[in-house]
Amino acid sequence: MAISCEPADLAENAKCLCFPKDVEGAVIIYLLKTLAANTMTAAQLVEEAKPYFGMPEDVKQAAMLYLTCEIANLP
Repeated sequence: MAISCEPADLAENAKCLCFPKDVEGAVIIYLLKTLAANTMTAAQLVEEAKPYFGMPEDVKQAAMLYLTCEIANLP
C-alpha cells in the first residue's frame, strides 16, 4: 500500500504514535530491522552504524524519515 511521503501527511498520520523518549529510538530500530528482514545482533547493528554517529540530530531524523518512507513504498 503506497503512502504519502509529504511532510504534512506524515506528521498528521504520526500524531497517535507517541512513545517515551527513552524507548522511541529502540522502537524505530526494531521496526526498521523487521521491515528490512535484518538478522544482525544489536552489537552488529551498532558496529555497522558507526559511520553515521557524527551526523547532526536533525539530519539523522530526516534520513530516517526518508528511508522509512522508501521502505513503506516498496512493491
